[in-house]
Amino acid sequence: TATTEIYTRSIVGSVRCVQETDQRRVHGDSQPLQMRFAILIFLVLSVAIADGNTMQVQCALCMGALGKLIKLLSSKEFMAVLRNPVMIVCKSIMDSTICEEIYDNFVIVTFPNIFSRFSADIMCPKMGFCDSPRIVPGNFEEYKKSILAKKPERKYPVLSNSSKPLRFVTVTDGHVDLGYTQEKSTECKSLTCCRIDSPVKHGPLDTPGKWGHLGKCDIPFRTAESFVESIKNQKYDFVVWLGDSPAHDIYAQSKESHKDIIGKMTNKLQSQFKELGSVYPVLGNHEGYPCDNLDINSKESNWLYEYVSKLWSPWLTAESQESMRLHGRYSQLHPGTTLRIVALNPFVITAANTFLWKNATDRDGQLIWLEKTLDLSEKNGEAVLIIGHFPSYSPYTMKEWAKRYLVLVDRYANIIRGQLFGHTHWDSFQVVPSSRKGELAGVVFEHPSLTTYPSLNPSYRVYEMDPKSYALIDYVQYRLYIEEANRLDLPVWKASYRFKSYYDVANMEDKTFAAIAQKVKENKEVYKKFAIMAYAEGPRAIKLVEDETMMGRIYCRLTSACFDDYEKCIGGFHFGLTDEYLTAVLVKYVIPPWEYMQQQHLIYTNQQLSLIHISEPTRPLYISYAVFCLKKKKTLIHDP
Repeated sequence: TATTEIYTRSIVGSVRCVQETDQRRVHGDSQPLQMRFAILIFLVLSVAIADGNTMQVQCALCMGALGKLIKLLSSKEFMAVLRNPVMIVCKSIMDSTICEEIYDNFVIVTFPNIFSRFSADIMCPKMGFCDSPRIVPGNFEEYKKSILAKKPERKYPVLSNSSKPLRFVTVTDGHVDLGYTQEKSTECKSLTCCRIDSPVKHGPLDTPGKWGHLGKCDIPFRTAESFVESIKNQKYDFVVWLGDSPAHDIYAQSKESHKDIIGKMTNKLQSQFKELGSVYPVLGNHEGYPCDNLDINSKESNWLYEYVSKLWSPWLTAESQESMRLHGRYSQLHPGTTLRIVALNPFVITAANTFLWKNATDRDGQLIWLEKTLDLSEKNGEAVLIIGHFPSYSPYTMKEWAKRYLVLVDRYANIIRGQLFGHTHWDSFQVVPSSRKGELAGVVFEHPSLTTYPSLNPSYRVYEMDPKSYALIDYVQYRLYIEEANRLDLPVWKASYRFKSYYDVANMEDKTFAAIAQKVKENKEVYKKFAIMAYAEGPRAIKLVEDETMMGRIYCRLTSACFDDYEKCIGGFHFGLTDEYLTAVLVKYVIPPWEYMQQQHLIYTNQQLSLIHISEPTRPLYISYAVFCLKKKKTLIHDP
C-alpha cells in the first residue's frame, strides 16, 4: 500500500541517515547529539502511528528506533552527558576523588552493557512490534528431565581403614591491599579504609594494626605471607585457592594492578608449592576488570586468561593450561590418584558480569563441559572435587545457571566428593536436595575469607580426605586472631575448631549437615555455635549470636542451595534499605532471566561451530547469515 511504501522509505532513509552520521563520526565529523535525538524521535513517532496491518514495517521501525537509541545511550557523547548527574549522586555518598575513579573505571564500561539488555532484538518482540520472537525462554524442566533420566541409585562412598588421610588446604578471598597503611584512618566514606587514599587518622584509637583491622579494611600483603608461612612445613597434599586476590578498592584498580597482586600471591605460594598438582587455583569475580566484569566473547578478555594460564603453569597439566587460556576453567587428575579436580569459571556464572546481560545463558558452554566431564569421570571410575568461586546459593550466581548446576550435582552425586566455594566470606554450607524423595544430593561448602573485610578474623581450612574413596572425613578451621596478632606483633595461626567434635557428629555425610541445619533452627545453643563461627569470631558474629530471631533465616540459608529457594523458605523479602532486600530486588527485577537469542543460540551452546556464511551485510534492514555445524554421532549434549 501507499502507507507501507511511505513508512518503508522513511525507515530506510532514517537508518541510512544515521549510518552516514556514524561514518562521518569515524572520520572525525561528529554529528551533534541533538540531531541524533531528532532522528530517534522521528523513528519513535513512526512506530506509534504505523498501520497495525503492516507488522513487518512496525518491526523494522522499532528495530531501527530502539537500535539507534541503545547505540546512542552507549555512546561516548551520552556518557559525557551522564557524568554530571552521576557525580552529584556519588559525591553525596563518597569522596569526590573516588567518585571520579568509579566513573572512569567502572560506569563507562558497565553502563553500555546494561543498556544492551534492552536491545531491539529483545524488546521489539516483547512490545508486540515484531510477530516472531527473537528470543526463546530456556526450558528448565526439559533439561532436568533429560539429565536425570539415567540417574543411578544413590550410593555413599565406603571409608577405608587407612590411618593416613589426604590433607589439603582451602583458602579464599585474600583481597590483599597493596595500599594498606597504618598511617591513615580506619573510618572513611569509601568502600574500604586503612589505605593510602583514606582520610587522615584521628588519633591512636583510629590506627590500623600492623597485621590488619577488624573493620572495613582489607589485609596487608604481609598477612597473606604469614598464611603461606604457616602451612609450608605441614606436609599438605595440595592447596585449593578459590580466587579474589585484589582488594575492595575497585574504584582505583586496573588490569595491571590485578596482574600485580595475582602475581605476588602466586609467587609466594610457588615459593613453597612448586610441583604439578600442589595448588589448584580458580579465578574470582574481583580478578575481572572492572570488578565482576569480563567479556568472554572478546579477545580483550584473554588478558586475564593468558596471564594466569602462564603464571599457574607449574601446577597445571598442558591440557589444563590450554583450557584455562581459552575458557578460564579446567579439570585434571590429582597426581597418583583417581581424584579429579574440576575448576569452574566465575565469569560465565555471575549475574554481576554485565557483559552477560544481553544474553544471560550458558555462555561458553560451561554446563555442557561440566556434564561431559562428570559423565566421563563416572565411566572411568573417578571421584570428583568441584571447586569455584561462586556457590550456587549466592544471589549473584545466575539463578537459572544455579538450578541447572544443582541438577548435574543431583545426577552425579555418587562421584562428587565435595563442592568448595568462596565469595561470601561466610563459614557456612548448603545441603543440596535430591529429585528423589527422602534422599540428599550433596553439600556445598562456603569458606571464610583470608581478608578481614568486613570485621572478620583471617581464616583458612584444612580438610582430611579418605585416600581410597576420597570421601571427606573431617576438617579443621584455622584463624589468625587479628587483635592478638597486632597486640603481640606476631601472626600466630591457631586451630579454631574441628568440625566433628565441635558439632558432636560422627561423619561428614549429607544427612549430618541436614541434621545440623535442623538443630540450628530448633536449638539455641547449636544456633549460637554456628553463628559465632559464621562471621569468623569477629564483631559481626557477636551480633548474630545475640539475634535469635535469625534462627529461622539461617536454617533457610543452610537448606537452600539456590537463592530462589531461600526466598521461598523465608516467605519473601520485606521492604527496607537492607543489603538483603536490595540484593533481592537486583536479582529479581534487574538481572535478566535465562533466555536464548535465536540468532546466537548455536554460537553460545554448541562447541562444534565450523562455518558462518554472511549474506549481503550492507543491506539497510536485515542482515542474514547461516551457521553450518559438524555433528558427532552419539555426542552427549543436553542443551541447557
